[in-house]
Amino acid sequence: MVLKKRWLAVVAIVAFCVLAGLLLMRPSQPGLTYKGKSVEEWSAQLYASPDEGARKAASAAMKEMGPKAIPDLVRMLRRKDSFIRKQVWSLSARLPIGLQRQLLKGVKPLRAPFAHLAAMRALAEIGPDASPAIPDLARALQGKDLQETWEASTALGKAGPDSVRVLVAALPSQNGAVVQAALAGLAQVGPAAREAVPSVIEKLGDQDQFVRERALLALTGIGQPAAPQLLKTVEQGHGEVRREAAQALVTIYPSRHKLTPAFLQMLEDDEAASRLKAIESLTAVYASDGATRLALTNALQDSDANVRQAATNALTKIQAGERL
Repeated sequence: MVLKKRWLAVVAIVAFCVLAGLLLMRPSQPGLTYKGKSVEEWSAQLYASPDEGARKAASAAMKEMGPKAIPDLVRMLRRKDSFIRKQVWSLSARLPIGLQRQLLKGVKPLRAPFAHLAAMRALAEIGPDASPAIPDLARALQGKDLQETWEASTALGKAGPDSVRVLVAALPSQNGAVVQAALAGLAQVGPAAREAVPSVIEKLGDQDQFVRERALLALTGIGQPAAPQLLKTVEQGHGEVRREAAQALVTIYPSRHKLTPAFLQMLEDDEAASRLKAIESLTAVYASDGATRLALTNALQDSDANVRQAATNALTKIQAGERL
């Protein structure tokens, strides 16, 4: 009985090995070709060719193939180098040049990183039709490779509204570069990223200056759909968030009639920096009505010297405009 069980185990192992061998020998799924080149070849040309004409040709090819190229591009995004190859290249980076050459002799270079970047560049060219690749792009966005993070954000931005939730999901990241990249992607999506506005406004108060700047650019890119929530933030917000919201409003919605009341309210803020931003914002929208003049005149007595100077400059500009 014991001998029989052993034979059955051996047969099972052999059968498994034969099946595995057949699977490994099975030809891989043929990829799409266009004008004699594979999707990977066109992607590499688009990403790395030094010739502008060649890159334009590759861009046209990717757009022509469109959704048909997505399966090949997703496979490129998922490509991995072998563990041993990655370890060898990682070790070589810590060795002197001479030893590096000896160690890497006969070792193939890492292919996966280039494939990932080339695929993402190609997906960006395809645009909204690349939405099936969004889950893989989302992983790359929050990965460890900074270059892949930014390429992924561009591809996600070009993919359009379908990528908004993925980009918003990256905003709580502790990695400032990931947050900046996600905001850049939302800026590319534009007005269709309306649902992201509350999350982006929160980033106006981030401790990282570069995150704040990217948030401002994202709101500018979203444009008019962001105006109502920005106006509410100026009316009810505090500190840096309130000031940056005012800046965004001036950029995307320079309406004197709509914005002047909010900026006048902001001029009563406890923080001098916010009062200063209020005066700058009133000046930017050319506010010159009676309420504005009175508020600016009162600001000449402000406790902060910068606010007083800004009020003086604003009143001077109003007077100069009247003389024209």
